[in-house]
Amino acid sequence: LAKARSLAGDEGTVTGILVGHLLEPIAKKYIACGAQRVLLVDHPTLAFYRADLWTTIIGDLVREHKPDILLIGSSEFGKEVAPRVAKRLGVGLCADCISLDWDRGTEKLIASSPAFGGSFLAHIVWNTRRPYMATISPGIFPERLKDENARGEIVKVEKNFDHISSKINVISSVREPHQTSKLEDAKTVVAGGRGLKHSEGFNCVRELALLLGGEIGATRPAVDAHWTSHEQLIGQTGRSVKPELLITCGTSGAVQYTAGMRGAGTIVAINRDPHAPIFKV
Repeated sequence: LAKARSLAGDEGTVTGILVGHLLEPIAKKYIACGAQRVLLVDHPTLAFYRADLWTTIIGDLVREHKPDILLIGSSEFGKEVAPRVAKRLGVGLCADCISLDWDRGTEKLIASSPAFGGSFLAHIVWNTRRPYMATISPGIFPERLKDENARGEIVKVEKNFDHISSKINVISSVREPHQTSKLEDAKTVVAGGRGLKHSEGFNCVRELALLLGGEIGATRPAVDAHWTSHEQLIGQTGRSVKPELLITCGTSGAVQYTAGMRGAGTIVAINRDPHAPIFKV
């Protein structure tokens, strides 16, 4: 939302799309964080997330309101929905952007995104078809200070769900308790990377973190392999940590990862390659 306000400038309007059930309090939070208008689709049918249903609703809203830019968070939800919406709309999508700039001369959006495993930074320019779509990882752009007195419009969008079908049937749903403290505040972090080779290897990281009373961290390959959740990602597109002790196992030391651990006190690196970049940190 903060980046959207920056791109919109004084002339544009930032509109948030919120889909689900009993979400009006969250719509007010969107406004406090920078949205000037929120399109709220609130219905009991939407109590449980279903990718195809959300794709249809968001696609319909974009066709109706015709935004220049459509930004989606690069969460598990965003990574699933954004490509589907882009396909429906027939537009390009730039994933995991780390910068976004509006060229007022050409009226185009210019993005930067890591490419080839993070070895290069690709500059992306869309064609003329709009909206320009991009996903952004959490923490890339600074948030706006929340303004609880901010004024904005909440537009309740009515949908006829008799004409919108889903091929996904939610059989049951259980909320998993989140018992760990925030990774950013941990005094001890044990992190794992691609060198652990499989989920069983990553379980050793979990065990060591538990024994030391610390938190689990991970590199992008470990997260993409689903050995752990995105909440444990350390680096440019994840979280920045500053523990007193960081034990990092099987991590080569790519700059995207080490950028998130500069504040650590003592770093213990375990790696078979004596020339791994991690040893130069």
